[in-house]
Amino acid sequence: MAATAALGVIWFFVLRRLRYWREELVSTQSSLNREKTYLSTIMDNMPLAIFAKDASNGYKWITINKAAEEMFCLKSKNVIGHVDHDFFPKEEADFFRATDEKVMAEGCLVEIDAEPVTTPKGTFTAHTLKVPIYDEDGNPLILLGILEDITEKFTMQEDLRIAKEQAELANAAKSDFLANMSHELRTPLNSIIGMTRMLVEDSTMTIDNRSMAGTVYKSATNLLEIVNDILDISKIEAGNMVLENIGFDMKDMVSNVMETMAPIASAKGITLKYHYEHEDMPYLIGDPLRVGRILTNLVSNAIKYTEKGEVGIIFDKKHLPSERMETETFALNKDGVYINIDTKTLNKGRIELHCAVTDTGIGIPEDKLTIIFEKFTQADETVSRKYGGTGLGLAITKDLVEMMGGTIGVQSEVGKGSTFWFKIPFDITGKLDEKAQSRKKRRRQDNKNAGNKIDSAKARILVAEDHLLNQDFIQRLLKRQGFQELDLVENGVAALKAYEEKSYDLILMDCHMPDKNGYEATQNIREKEKETGKHVPIIALTADAMQGTQEKCLDAGMDEYLSKPIDADELKDVLEQWISFPEAKIKETTGKENNANAPVDMTLLAGYAETPEDIAQFIKVFLKQSEESVNILREYCIEGECREWVEAAHKFKGGAGMVGAKKLQGLCEQAQAMAGSSAADRQKMFKNIETEYKIVKNYLSDSKI
Repeated sequence: MAATAALGVIWFFVLRRLRYWREELVSTQSSLNREKTYLSTIMDNMPLAIFAKDASNGYKWITINKAAEEMFCLKSKNVIGHVDHDFFPKEEADFFRATDEKVMAEGCLVEIDAEPVTTPKGTFTAHTLKVPIYDEDGNPLILLGILEDITEKFTMQEDLRIAKEQAELANAAKSDFLANMSHELRTPLNSIIGMTRMLVEDSTMTIDNRSMAGTVYKSATNLLEIVNDILDISKIEAGNMVLENIGFDMKDMVSNVMETMAPIASAKGITLKYHYEHEDMPYLIGDPLRVGRILTNLVSNAIKYTEKGEVGIIFDKKHLPSERMETETFALNKDGVYINIDTKTLNKGRIELHCAVTDTGIGIPEDKLTIIFEKFTQADETVSRKYGGTGLGLAITKDLVEMMGGTIGVQSEVGKGSTFWFKIPFDITGKLDEKAQSRKKRRRQDNKNAGNKIDSAKARILVAEDHLLNQDFIQRLLKRQGFQELDLVENGVAALKAYEEKSYDLILMDCHMPDKNGYEATQNIREKEKETGKHVPIIALTADAMQGTQEKCLDAGMDEYLSKPIDADELKDVLEQWISFPEAKIKETTGKENNANAPVDMTLLAGYAETPEDIAQFIKVFLKQSEESVNILREYCIEGECREWVEAAHKFKGGAGMVGAKKLQGLCEQAQAMAGSSAADRQKMFKNIETEYKIVKNYLSDSKI
């Protein structure tokens, strides 16, 4: 009985345990099923194709999700136990197997950026990741693959790549076009500017004809500036603008800018001034040509939009905080343009250059301040009509400032003027780069080798130039500079032949010529000189203003480079390295030194004649005609249209320009534009002209000519 009871108890506990084990087994199976369902649900809802292969059994497929079924156009039940060669073209299947084996052998993830996958519906481009999975003993177990259809993305990327290549080709074509356009435009401009300048300086011409020649000269110069602006903005956009990093003297650079702008300011009656409070401005490392362009653009704009007053540039070492440049408009002592340049120390060996150009001109509306630096944009259409311009100057200025790591901005109020400011960081140096002081270097070399130079009257010069007008211009220019032995050829072949037949002291070589260009001709000459041991200086002449042209000329073996239009003074300055010129007689004939504030540019006046007697006669004629013009202007200070007033102002303007009375010339130019003005306005203008004429007359009388 006890045994039976004990057996019953044991059976009871066995049944309970069996029931427990059964429930646990059911629970585990349920959990496994649940996890399997979760995993299947997750895989089937993934937007990416997921597949697995048995790495230990010939890479047979184990499973794929719904996305893979759709991409491969296969059913999961038909895939299990099969290999790639059962579904895909042999070439693709071989590639898949090779990458599978590589993944498992190297034990690392492999990414395939783009591979073709062919299905019954066609071929698509796939981005694939393959991951190796091993068992506990490290044996290959499963290869897991994740795949994305990137056909559309790949097509877009390919389109972008092709578009980029086409854009680069277009940019290159544009650069070539601009180089050719530069040459084609600048070449005739060289002749126009050079010839008209000769006419302006020709003492045998009438004053009125000289005035017309001066107008042509001014127009051609303006056209050249537009061409240069278009070329500069194109170079910047194409990424071909390369900035120099050389040591330069900021004060010397500013002096050059002010010297260039002086005639423009003087013509409007604006006095040009600059002042240094401290003389210890350090040398900077940067691109002096582009820094000068920035300052020139801002000063030119300030003068253009200011009707009266003064222009000044002040160096100051007060180390202004950055905020002041952006928030404070600099006060003017007089109406006009005020340029303030300052420096702020950033750290040892580095400063930040601050510059503000302030004017009391027409100002800019507040809603236009945000677009003023955009290309081909001006604040108002009436500004373009009245003052001219392409709207590129400030855009170029902004690009240059930002290329140098600086910032630029503007403050303005309509009717009260504008303040344009910029800040650029520079490293400082204790010495100037040779490029930055090339002219000084030439002067030192001139003095050192003065005895070795050839007199211009004896120098034998070969000019290679194919453009007829330029041929005429260069011949005239060289003859004016004292050259007598001059040979002219039209292409590089003729230049090489002339060099072989005759000995020359100097060659002026145009770069773009038919048959053989200047680069090739120069290289041929340099090759022949290796045999003779001689060296003839070759000066490149080119209208190509694109980046790298100067370097190309020097690499070809040329000694110097001059960009067209050729400036007579610049040409002479370059030639003085090898040529000695007759002493100029300007200082002997003027009777007094000219200065920036003088009412008459005596150096210009002296250029019309060779003796004091000739200048005296010229002044006598000018004063006689001027008295007639003054009397006519006084008589016709009347209301409304008046042709007599306009013609007298025009004639007076021409005479003033010929004697270098720039302010008087500017006043007469304004008077000439008053075709339909009121009597009161004409009377006011006449008083200004009469006052300035008396100043000019007294100045000429005091010159003792």
